Amino acid sequence: EIGQLVEMKSLSLRSNSLTGTIPSEIASLHKLTYLRLASNRLTGTIPSEIGPQMTLLKELKLQGNAFIGSYRCPEFIKVCCVSCCEFPDTSVSKDDENFNSPCREL
Repeated sequence: EIGQLVEMKSLSLRSNSLTGTIPSEIASLHKLTYLRLASNRLTGTIPSEIGPQMTLLKELKLQGNAFIGSYRCPEFIKVCCVSCCEFPDTSVSKDDENFNSPCREL
């Protein structure tokens, strides 16, 4: 159902006690620039489609959930041109001295 909201540009559901997994259909929101799902009770893996299919994404905040798997925030940013990325136990921004992104300027 969320995949039908193709004109959505920002989705902020921080601290809403959401449970379950992030639906992979969220990657069909190609106009999304901000995705904030931090501080919920989300589980499972972060859909791999979020990186390569969401090319306008500038901010991705997913910390404070119970995801499984391993995620490398800087590598994720390089794929989808995110300027601010907060994964579990990781927070990186495009301005960090150790971050070198081949992406276009945002």
